[in-house]
Amino acid sequence: RRKPENKTEHDNSTASPSHDLQSVSTKMGAICSLLSCGCCAINTCCNMLSCFSKCCFKSRGENSNHSEVSGNDDNLSTASYAYTSVTRGRQNAVSLLGLSVLLSLLYQYALGPVMESDSSYEKWVTDRWTSGGCDYTGINASTYEETCRGNAGVFRVCMVTTLFFFILAFIVKKHPTSFGENWCMKTTLYLLGVVGTIFIPNEVFNDTGYLQVARIGGCLFIFVQQIILIDMAYEWNDNWVSKADDADREELGTGKKWLNRILMACALLFSVTFTGIGLLFGYFDGCASNETFMSLTVVGTLAITLAQLLGSEGSLLTSACISTYTVWLCFMAVSKNPTESCNPLYGTENALGIFVASFFTVLSMAWM
Repeated sequence: RRKPENKTEHDNSTASPSHDLQSVSTKMGAICSLLSCGCCAINTCCNMLSCFSKCCFKSRGENSNHSEVSGNDDNLSTASYAYTSVTRGRQNAVSLLGLSVLLSLLYQYALGPVMESDSSYEKWVTDRWTSGGCDYTGINASTYEETCRGNAGVFRVCMVTTLFFFILAFIVKKHPTSFGENWCMKTTLYLLGVVGTIFIPNEVFNDTGYLQVARIGGCLFIFVQQIILIDMAYEWNDNWVSKADDADREELGTGKKWLNRILMACALLFSVTFTGIGLLFGYFDGCASNETFMSLTVVGTLAITLAQLLGSEGSLLTSACISTYTVWLCFMAVSKNPTESCNPLYGTENALGIFVASFFTVLSMAWM
């Protein structure tokens, strides 16, 4: 007769494959559940934002109707609806861009690192993240592969975001009022697209795919972003100059405090600019590529400042803002130098860079 403990051991050994399959299914189910919960939470926020916008629009409409009871309000209502629709659409579009930044960080630092070829997740899923250039050999192969998978996660979110806004632009061209409508449905479709990219292989996003489009689009966006920052700086300068003029009209000499604030802001921004240039030459000097970028930054800063001072419509505050921004771009360029001997930050996570870049992106889109 067999001993009971032998039967138990035989049962456990027989059940081990089933147990492993159950463990894999549980983990995949957990991922799907988390994504579903995230979609539900975001959709709930969209519903709250939509209800808030509708309430605000309703109150505005009622106020306009009460103030124009004796007149014909059809044209006014139509114009008010179009303006409110565009405003609400812009707010939701900026919110979606902010959501895309959060999803990019989630894919890069949470989802990408766990998609290893020898992980316990479904192999046909992990193979799509480890293929397409994310297979390295050498001492730091695992680190490079993890970074590659994280970058591929960011490209996934960015591609869906790009396609979403291209399709939205085409629809809005045909139906302009649709820009401010059905944003909950749009957000849901966007999230479904982001989740669907998990199952797309890396070849779609690497050098032979979306990455080339992203490089061109990134250069264009930086150019547009500088135009937006110039507009913001001029608006800032004109606002404080206007306040100085208003104060002088009320009491002569009281407007100097606003002009002094402009000078203080310029001094602060230029101090940050030249301090940053000094730090760049101190830490990133010694390589021809870095020195070229830094020298061009210095020459560009001086040229912009002189052009503003010599022009009739010049604004020193505007040149100070753009100079600080160009130093920031120079830092981002040299800190991403792939040559380890030229980059003291090589292989480190630049949390400050991610935060500031996200801030500039959201600020630029909100200003538009």
